[in-house]
Amino acid sequence: MTVRPGVRDEPLDTAALREHPAARVSLAAVVVVLLRNWRALLGVPIAVTCITTVVVLVVTPRYESVFTLVPASSTQGLTQLGNLPVGGGLAAIAQGLGFGSILGTGAPLEYFSDLAKSRRVAERVLTRQLPPGVAGADSSVHTLLDVYGMDTGDPRKDMDLAYRLYQDHMLEVTTDPQSGILTATVSARSPDLALTVGHIILNELSKANLEIRQEYANQQVAFIRSQAEQAQRALVSAEDSLMGFYVANRTYESSPALVFAEGRLKRRVDLAQTVYVGLAQQLEQARITAAQNTPAFSVIDAPAVPGLRRFPKRVLSVILSAIGAACVIAGIVLFRSFYMNDPDEQLRASAAMTDAARVTLRDLRDTYKRLVRRKS
Repeated sequence: MTVRPGVRDEPLDTAALREHPAARVSLAAVVVVLLRNWRALLGVPIAVTCITTVVVLVVTPRYESVFTLVPASSTQGLTQLGNLPVGGGLAAIAQGLGFGSILGTGAPLEYFSDLAKSRRVAERVLTRQLPPGVAGADSSVHTLLDVYGMDTGDPRKDMDLAYRLYQDHMLEVTTDPQSGILTATVSARSPDLALTVGHIILNELSKANLEIRQEYANQQVAFIRSQAEQAQRALVSAEDSLMGFYVANRTYESSPALVFAEGRLKRRVDLAQTVYVGLAQQLEQARITAAQNTPAFSVIDAPAVPGLRRFPKRVLSVILSAIGAACVIAGIVLFRSFYMNDPDEQLRASAAMTDAARVTLRDLRDTYKRLVRRKS
């Protein structure tokens, strides 16, 4: 005989019910079980919500300040050095050796991304003096090393730990090759600290890039100077040889051999003069490049004070914790009730709930009919 939980006067097929536990699960039975365990369904989510509220209020918040920049598209750093008439000049040599990005060619996005997260920039950022009041009211906090409590007694270990924190949590850099824009996200404990650290990173990035460019340019100046000095000595030697020829041969026009020798000496002088003049021009351009302090990138969006907290999302965390706790406790209660208790008891409870629902619906229907009759 078919088991129908809504009919009381029919016998229960408990054997079939035990063989197929899913058959006794009905909406009415679920509602009955949940109503019987209302204390757990309300108490546990409320307790979890309270704990989550305390945690999100105590945990250290994180704020993010974002700035974007675009590297300079001009290659003035190398074109001024690369005008040698032979083989593409120093620009081609530097590009082949991998120094193109340093002075404005190659892949500037990747170069600036790696430079921003390099230890050279990180150490300067971590040891930079913070403005008063940015890191809090504690007067002993002067740098980011103090802010993050890097005080193990070993300066090298402190810097290694701080550098790891800088790379993993403090700074995130993304690049867009299509637009050529670099985006840097700075994370800190307070909005003012995030703003300050963002400006420090931007300034130190510009300084480090300028120093690298000037170091490379100074090396080029030294190299070109040595070549120019050798060219000058060669030119002086060629000119002295030509002058000695003129002194020794005052009437050389009548001798074809002497005319040929005079032409050879003049060609040597012309060649030495051309090389020397070219190197002298390159030396002046290299000196100008080494003295330049113009930035190699343009800032699109400067760091700004973050208005929203990045972590934690307090309201969302409390709501999700309450919903999650309610779902978990409801699942535990239903599992224990339908798969670990007596099925006959659950079936009687389901039948009682079904009868009560039918009575309530019938009363509502009768009340509605009476109201309609009165109005008519």
